[in-house]
Amino acid sequence: MANKSFGWIQDAGKLSSLKPILREFIKYEFMSSSETHGIISESLGIGRWADETYLRFAEALGFIEYDREYDEFIISEIGKKLANSNETEEHNLLSLTLLSYPPACRVLELLRNSDAPLSKFEIAQKLGFTDEAGFPTFGLNNFIIAYHMAIDKNKIKSNKESTLDKYARMIAGYLVQMGWATKASKKLIYEDYEAETPHTFQITTSGIQAYTRSVGTSTSQKIIKNISYEMLASKKQAGSMLLRKRRALILELMNKRKGKLLEYSDVQTYLHKNDSDITPSDLNDDISKLQNVGLRIEQIGSTFVLSEKINLNIPIFTTQNKKIKKEIQSIVDELKAKTTQIDDGFIDKIVTEAFSGRDKCKEFEDSVFELYNNLIGFNGIKLGGIGNREPDSLFWYKVEDNSDGYGLIVDAKAYSKGFKINTTSARQMNDYIYQFTNKLQLDHNVNRSHYHWVTSKYSGNGDIEDFANNVRSMYSFESKGSIISIANSIIIADSMKKERNFNNLEKILTIEREILESDIRIS
Repeated sequence: MANKSFGWIQDAGKLSSLKPILREFIKYEFMSSSETHGIISESLGIGRWADETYLRFAEALGFIEYDREYDEFIISEIGKKLANSNETEEHNLLSLTLLSYPPACRVLELLRNSDAPLSKFEIAQKLGFTDEAGFPTFGLNNFIIAYHMAIDKNKIKSNKESTLDKYARMIAGYLVQMGWATKASKKLIYEDYEAETPHTFQITTSGIQAYTRSVGTSTSQKIIKNISYEMLASKKQAGSMLLRKRRALILELMNKRKGKLLEYSDVQTYLHKNDSDITPSDLNDDISKLQNVGLRIEQIGSTFVLSEKINLNIPIFTTQNKKIKKEIQSIVDELKAKTTQIDDGFIDKIVTEAFSGRDKCKEFEDSVFELYNNLIGFNGIKLGGIGNREPDSLFWYKVEDNSDGYGLIVDAKAYSKGFKINTTSARQMNDYIYQFTNKLQLDHNVNRSHYHWVTSKYSGNGDIEDFANNVRSMYSFESKGSIISIANSIIIADSMKKERNFNNLEKILTIEREILESDIRIS
């Protein structure tokens, strides 16, 4: 897993720059980390430094999503909306996403709770993981002394800030662009020294309303906060991976136990199960710093509770890998008990590949081709691969001396935690249907073609049905389809080896939802 830096933003100052970036993502559907280099800066007409900073910005606000298994960035549904928005829609979407970004809510909270304007240094003192590497602040008192003593005071104003001060300045700048804060003047005093800075901010009436909206008056009205695993500690901090994991597990537990009071023993037990550990003092420190990130965690005596919903984007930890291995073995054992026509070694191989993620995704594509071609019995051709703009395989069944026949457009998806149909996957399959239905008809004389995803397991919720509805309304020709787990694909192959009936199989493949084991009736 790449050790990336997400969640904290420097040098990406303009909210208006997000829309052209997202238009580029729509063009490319998805981009690997390396493919983003140069594209973002070119779209904005600025230096290459923008590639990383604006990528972080778009990810922090939820306009793009990072797929750790494939090291790819995918435009989200709300990112697609922003790319195609008018001015009013753009403002509304930026409002929603900024309020889902915890550090923005934290800065709003600090401004709201202060009777006087706050400088970037005062904000930084209570923002994020203070006192940790990667979160240094120049310090309010140090700035006042340096300014007071300097001959060139403008130079001090411009240059005297550290990383956390810059985070505070950037976030407050977004609030100003939204009309939630204004720049203000304030005399800074420390002992006999005085200073001033242009980076002082005060909340507006609109800002107070925005903060109230972020908190919500009921569960249904609260805005879900987005948390990236990478924002939970700087990679400059010693033991950053352990810190990120520990804090991610704390948040995961709180998110699972929504609204329930937790004690130290609850956290300790949960962390031990996931090969992590924590002391009472570390837990108190983590809770305090997570509050400074902008999460609403209430402490009641020795207990604490998460008072809002969060969307936690975390990787697969070692213990989860163990669970996945157990899941793979369980699936393999069940398939070997249920099937009689499929080689045990092939079952081991293809199921393991299905859960491999990027590591063996090419091998999984090849094995799926073998499964549908040699075992199920379709004629077929292998096409795509990683990064190609075509499906993995095309299959067809044609009755001899008969006009009847159908084609199958197959995309294999190897994912360790399961696959769901996101915006990019749906767009890709739509493109495949449009481009390859005609190819199947012309080259192989079939009169209809269907779409089909094969994956480790389906983790979506209604997205295959939504895709089917869109396909029915989009094309004048018939195209139906389905998604299936690798386990049920093997059961289909076993059934077809016993008695081949491609007409009954077509009824299963065009079910327009996930194919369940109970659907598989070939004879």
